[in-house]
Amino acid sequence: MEEIISFIVQSDWVVKTFFGASIILLTLTADRLYELARTHREMTRIEADPHAAVRETSPLQTLLRGDWGDERGLDLLLSRFEQQLQRYSTVLGLIAVLAPMLGLIGTFLGVFQVFDGVSSVGLSDPKVIAGGIRKVLVDTVAGLSIAIPAMAAFKSFEVWTLSLSLRAEALLMSRQKGADGTA
Repeated sequence: MEEIISFIVQSDWVVKTFFGASIILLTLTADRLYELARTHREMTRIEADPHAAVRETSPLQTLLRGDWGDERGLDLLLSRFEQQLQRYSTVLGLIAVLAPMLGLIGTFLGVFQVFDGVSSVGLSDPKVIAGGIRKVLVDTVAGLSIAIPAMAAFKSFEVWTLSLSLRAEALLMSRQKGADGTA
Protein backbone atom coordinates (compact mmCIF):
# COMPACT_ATOMS: atom_id res chain seq x y z
CA MET A 1 0.00 0.00 0.00
CA GLU A 2 2.88 2.34 0.80
CA GLU A 3 4.29 1.74 -2.68
CA ILE A 4 1.02 2.81 -4.29
CA ILE A 5 0.80 5.95 -2.17
CA SER A 6 4.45 6.76 -2.88
CA PHE A 7 3.88 6.21 -6.60
CA ILE A 8 0.86 8.53 -6.65
CA VAL A 9 2.65 11.24 -4.66
CA GLN A 10 5.64 11.14 -7.04
CA SER A 11 3.47 11.04 -10.16
CA ASP A 12 2.44 13.92 -12.37
CA TRP A 13 -0.99 15.55 -12.45
CA VAL A 14 -2.22 13.15 -15.14
CA VAL A 15 -1.82 10.08 -12.93
CA LYS A 16 -3.31 11.91 -9.95
CA THR A 17 -6.31 12.79 -12.11
CA PHE A 18 -6.63 9.13 -13.10
CA PHE A 19 -6.51 8.09 -9.45
CA GLY A 20 -9.44 10.42 -8.72
CA ALA A 21 -11.29 9.18 -11.79
CA SER A 22 -10.80 5.57 -10.69
CA ILE A 23 -12.44 6.33 -7.33
CA ILE A 24 -15.38 7.95 -9.14
CA LEU A 25 -15.54 5.01 -11.56
CA LEU A 26 -15.63 2.42 -8.76
CA THR A 27 -18.24 4.36 -6.79
CA LEU A 28 -20.58 4.88 -9.74
CA THR A 29 -20.15 1.30 -10.95
CA ALA A 30 -21.05 -0.05 -7.51
CA ASP A 31 -24.07 2.27 -7.33
CA ARG A 32 -25.36 1.25 -10.77
CA LEU A 33 -24.76 -2.46 -10.13
CA TYR A 34 -26.70 -2.26 -6.89
CA GLU A 35 -29.61 -0.28 -8.36
CA LEU A 36 -29.95 -2.33 -11.55
CA ALA A 37 -29.76 -5.61 -9.61
CA ARG A 38 -32.47 -4.41 -7.19
CA THR A 39 -34.67 -3.28 -10.06
CA HIS A 40 -34.12 -6.62 -11.82
CA ARG A 41 -35.19 -8.52 -8.68
CA GLU A 42 -38.25 -6.32 -8.23
CA MET A 43 -39.20 -6.71 -11.88
CA THR A 44 -38.99 -10.50 -11.51
CA ARG A 45 -41.23 -10.34 -8.41
CA ILE A 46 -43.77 -8.10 -10.18
CA GLU A 47 -43.84 -10.37 -13.23
CA ALA A 48 -44.56 -13.37 -10.98
CA ASP A 49 -47.04 -11.55 -8.71
CA PRO A 50 -48.54 -8.31 -10.09
CA HIS A 51 -49.55 -7.27 -6.55
CA ALA A 52 -46.08 -7.66 -5.03
CA ALA A 53 -44.74 -4.71 -3.06
CA VAL A 54 -42.07 -2.49 -4.57
CA ARG A 55 -39.83 -0.17 -2.56
CA GLU A 56 -40.84 3.48 -2.53
CA THR A 57 -37.65 4.71 -4.26
CA SER A 58 -37.74 2.09 -7.00
CA PRO A 59 -37.80 3.19 -10.64
CA LEU A 60 -40.66 0.69 -10.99
CA GLN A 61 -42.83 2.99 -8.85
CA THR A 62 -42.79 5.41 -11.78
CA LEU A 63 -44.42 2.76 -13.93
CA LEU A 64 -46.76 1.17 -11.41
CA ARG A 65 -48.22 4.41 -10.08
CA GLY A 66 -48.25 6.23 -13.38
CA ASP A 67 -51.37 6.90 -15.38
CA TRP A 68 -50.34 6.11 -18.93
CA GLY A 69 -53.80 6.43 -20.47
CA ASP A 70 -52.59 6.52 -24.06
CA GLU A 71 -49.50 5.58 -26.05
CA ARG A 72 -47.84 8.96 -25.47
CA GLY A 73 -48.30 8.61 -21.72
CA LEU A 74 -46.83 5.13 -21.88
CA ASP A 75 -43.80 6.45 -23.77
CA LEU A 76 -43.31 9.20 -21.18
CA LEU A 77 -43.47 6.71 -18.31
CA LEU A 78 -40.98 4.40 -20.00
CA SER A 79 -38.67 7.35 -20.72
CA ARG A 80 -38.75 8.39 -17.07
CA PHE A 81 -38.07 4.78 -16.03
CA GLU A 82 -35.03 4.62 -18.35
CA GLN A 83 -33.74 7.97 -17.07
CA GLN A 84 -33.83 6.68 -13.51
CA LEU A 85 -31.97 3.52 -14.51
CA GLN A 86 -29.34 5.44 -16.52
CA ARG A 87 -28.44 7.78 -13.67
CA TYR A 88 -24.69 8.61 -13.79
CA SER A 89 -24.24 6.76 -17.10
CA THR A 90 -23.07 9.96 -18.75
CA VAL A 91 -20.27 10.30 -16.22
CA LEU A 92 -19.14 6.71 -16.87
CA GLY A 93 -19.20 7.37 -20.62
CA LEU A 94 -17.21 10.58 -20.21
CA ILE A 95 -14.56 8.82 -18.15
CA ALA A 96 -14.34 6.09 -20.79
CA VAL A 97 -13.90 8.59 -23.61
CA LEU A 98 -11.72 11.19 -21.91
CA ALA A 99 -9.28 8.88 -20.08
CA PRO A 100 -7.35 7.82 -23.22
CA MET A 101 -7.22 11.44 -24.37
CA LEU A 102 -5.82 12.56 -21.03
CA GLY A 103 -3.33 9.69 -21.21
CA LEU A 104 -2.32 10.93 -24.65
CA ILE A 105 -1.71 14.41 -23.24
CA GLY A 106 0.54 12.83 -20.60
CA THR A 107 2.29 10.88 -23.36
CA PHE A 108 3.00 14.05 -25.32
CA LEU A 109 4.27 15.79 -22.17
CA GLY A 110 6.61 12.83 -21.53
CA VAL A 111 7.92 12.89 -25.08
CA PHE A 112 8.43 16.64 -24.78
CA GLN A 113 10.37 16.01 -21.55
CA VAL A 114 12.61 13.51 -23.36
CA PHE A 115 13.32 15.93 -26.22
CA ASP A 116 13.88 18.80 -23.79
CA GLY A 117 16.35 16.70 -21.79
CA VAL A 118 18.16 15.48 -24.89
CA SER A 119 18.48 19.03 -26.22
CA SER A 120 19.93 20.34 -22.94
CA VAL A 121 22.35 17.50 -21.98
CA GLY A 122 22.53 15.46 -25.18
CA LEU A 123 22.36 11.69 -25.35
CA SER A 124 25.11 11.26 -22.78
CA ASP A 125 22.76 10.96 -19.77
CA PRO A 126 20.40 7.98 -20.09
CA LYS A 127 18.49 9.06 -16.93
CA VAL A 128 17.00 11.99 -18.84
CA ILE A 129 15.66 9.73 -21.56
CA ALA A 130 14.53 7.01 -19.14
CA GLY A 131 12.59 9.48 -16.98
CA GLY A 132 10.64 10.80 -19.95
CA ILE A 133 9.96 7.33 -21.34
CA ARG A 134 8.74 6.19 -17.92
CA LYS A 135 6.32 9.13 -17.86
CA VAL A 136 5.11 8.26 -21.36
CA LEU A 137 4.45 4.64 -20.45
CA VAL A 138 2.82 5.34 -17.07
CA ASP A 139 0.43 7.95 -18.46
CA THR A 140 -0.53 5.79 -21.44
CA VAL A 141 -1.15 2.69 -19.34
CA ALA A 142 -3.02 4.68 -16.70
CA GLY A 143 -5.35 6.16 -19.35
CA LEU A 144 -6.13 2.78 -20.85
CA SER A 145 -6.54 1.06 -17.48
CA ILE A 146 -9.24 3.58 -16.57
CA ALA A 147 -10.89 3.77 -20.00
CA ILE A 148 -11.34 0.04 -20.58
CA PRO A 149 -13.29 -0.77 -17.38
CA ALA A 150 -15.24 2.49 -17.69
CA MET A 151 -16.35 1.60 -21.23
CA ALA A 152 -17.16 -1.97 -20.19
CA ALA A 153 -19.31 -0.71 -17.31
CA PHE A 154 -20.95 1.96 -19.45
CA LYS A 155 -21.92 -0.45 -22.23
CA SER A 156 -22.96 -3.24 -19.84
CA PHE A 157 -25.25 -0.91 -17.93
CA GLU A 158 -26.66 0.40 -21.21
CA VAL A 159 -27.58 -3.14 -22.30
CA TRP A 160 -28.98 -4.02 -18.87
CA THR A 161 -31.09 -0.85 -18.86
CA LEU A 162 -32.44 -1.67 -22.31
CA SER A 163 -33.34 -5.18 -21.17
CA LEU A 164 -35.16 -3.86 -18.10
CA SER A 165 -36.94 -1.24 -20.22
CA LEU A 166 -38.21 -3.88 -22.64
CA ARG A 167 -39.44 -6.01 -19.74
CA ALA A 168 -41.13 -2.95 -18.21
CA GLU A 169 -42.84 -2.16 -21.49
CA ALA A 170 -44.11 -5.74 -21.77
CA LEU A 171 -45.33 -5.56 -18.16
CA LEU A 172 -47.20 -2.32 -18.81
CA MET A 173 -48.71 -3.63 -22.02
CA SER A 174 -49.99 -6.74 -20.22
CA ARG A 175 -51.45 -4.58 -17.44
CA GLN A 176 -53.10 -2.29 -20.00
CA LYS A 177 -54.66 -5.28 -21.74
CA GLY A 178 -55.85 -6.59 -18.38
CA ALA A 179 -57.34 -3.18 -17.47
CA ASP A 180 -59.08 -2.92 -20.85
CA GLY A 181 -60.52 -6.40 -20.47
CA THR A 182 -59.01 -7.47 -23.77
CA ALA A 183 -57.08 -10.64 -24.20
